Amino acid sequence: MYINYSYWNELLSNSILPLDAAKNIQNGIEIFGVSNDGFKDIHADIKHGISFPKMIFVSANEKSRIVVLEGHARITAYFLEIEYIPEELEVIIGYSEKFADWDLY
Repeated sequence: MYINYSYWNELLSNSILPLDAAKNIQNGIEIFGVSNDGFKDIHADIKHGISFPKMIFVSANEKSRIVVLEGHARITAYFLEIEYIPEELEVIIGYSEKFADWDLY
């Protein structure tokens, strides 16, 4: 899931799935006048095999929802063409029950 933040909420059409954000980007929907070129550039890099730093996710515990803390653009770019999502993707994930109290969680 994405953080609870106005830009991502709008891009997702109030969904929680990166696939929905990717569909909106492919349909030319731009949020707050911000170009989607950055997502497309990252996606082109992914298609060319360029690797990126690990994304950082957080969760209250192993059974709670997982939220992207850092790497929103990258996860969105992966979903522009799902065949480019690697079978395994290393991420960093932090767990703390206190995340449930975070406004963006």
